[in-house]
Amino acid sequence: MFLSKAGWRRNPNRRFWILGLLLIAALTGALESAWDLLADLGEILFELVEENLEGFYRKFAKLDMHRAQMATAYTYLLLAVALLLLFGPRLWQQLQVRLREIERIRLRLAARCRILFERARGWWERLDFFGKIAAAGVALLGVIPLLLLLSYGLGSALAELL
Repeated sequence: MFLSKAGWRRNPNRRFWILGLLLIAALTGALESAWDLLADLGEILFELVEENLEGFYRKFAKLDMHRAQMATAYTYLLLAVALLLLFGPRLWQQLQVRLREIERIRLRLAARCRILFERARGWWERLDFFGKIAAAGVALLGVIPLLLLLSYGLGSALAELL
C-alpha cells in the first residue's frame, strides 16, 4: 500500500522521502550524471534537427551547403524570435513578480539584520573592559579559524567545479 499510487499520495511524509532521495542522489553524483545525460541528449537532438533541416533546404530549395547552413541559422533565429514574442510577455510578468518577491525578502532580511546589529552593539556596550577583551579573544580563537575552514572548503568546491 505504501508504494501504490494512492498510498503515496496519502503519505504525509512524501516530501521528506523525495528530499532524502534527492540528497542521496546529489551526494552520489547521480544528479550530475543525469544532467550530463540530458544535456548530451539535447545536443544530439538539436544536431539531428539541424542536419534534417539543412538536408531539406539542400534537397527541396536546391541550395548549396553554405547557403543551406545559413538558411538553417536564419530559421533558428526566426524560431527564437517567435518563441520570444509568444512567451516573452508572460516570462516578463513572472520575472517582475519574482523580483518584487525578492525585494520584499531583502527588506525583511535588512530589517532583521539591523535588529541583530543593534542587539550586538547594545551587548558590546554593556561589556566592561575585561569582557571586551574576552569577547575579542573568543573571536580570534574561535571565529577566525572557522571562517578560514569555510573559505578553504568553498575554495576547494570551486576548484572542483572548474
